Amino acid sequence: MNARRTLSALTGLALAATISSAAGLRQERAVTSDATRERVIGLLDIPDMVEGGCGPATPAARDVFDDPADPAPRAALAFIVHGRSKDGGTCDEGHLVLRSRHTPHEPGVPTEESDYEVQALVVYERAGEWFRVALPRGSGWVRGASQHFLPYPDLLVKRLAYIRKDWDGLLWSQPAGVARKVPAKWRAHLGDDITADVLAVSQDGPDRWIQVRLLTESCGETVPDVQAVTGWIRAYAPSARPAAWFYSRGC
Repeated sequence: MNARRTLSALTGLALAATISSAAGLRQERAVTSDATRERVIGLLDIPDMVEGGCGPATPAARDVFDDPADPAPRAALAFIVHGRSKDGGTCDEGHLVLRSRHTPHEPGVPTEESDYEVQALVVYERAGEWFRVALPRGSGWVRGASQHFLPYPDLLVKRLAYIRKDWDGLLWSQPAGVARKVPAKWRAHLGDDITADVLAVSQDGPDRWIQVRLLTESCGETVPDVQAVTGWIRAYAPSARPAAWFYSRGC
């Protein structure tokens, strides 16, 4: 056997596995990894499909429509689980996929964790009990319950939140009030995610705002030589990505 060819094949397999793993991460942590294509307005839990993360004993599906008024669905969501224990307490993995009679394969659906290893749909638009959610290509409408919708930025309150890296460092005295730059020692950390308490959210015209307190210590880690500061930030960056998010798995 040609050793060089064998090494090349093994390298190719390793690269393919790495790419596949990265693609899976982008699909299952779509907001965190900036894999969304539109402005995210929240997450939609689907407990009938994923339960605590390993799905129910009897798998459920959910129809997807091009428009809520359409008489027939274009596809359906399915949750594929491998290695599920009988009680559903553990499993090897679970993936949300899109099933359609028009495509022979089942592409993964972009999701984000709403809780520890619990996948939720990424919502772009809401109309009553209907939600337009991210799909592998574009979006589609699904029906959901109001109590299962977690609107952004409200979902950040009482969670372990953070201001996402590359924030402009502006803190406002109040929504649309007076802006000031954070102290210089904080500005040195703008290239990192900054852990923060979310104290309140507010609406000012079309804009959403978040009141934050930058934390000097979180999960046993300390930001040296800074003091906690409080102010308001815009809920969305100029790129329309959420300016803040949360750690679904805690520390």
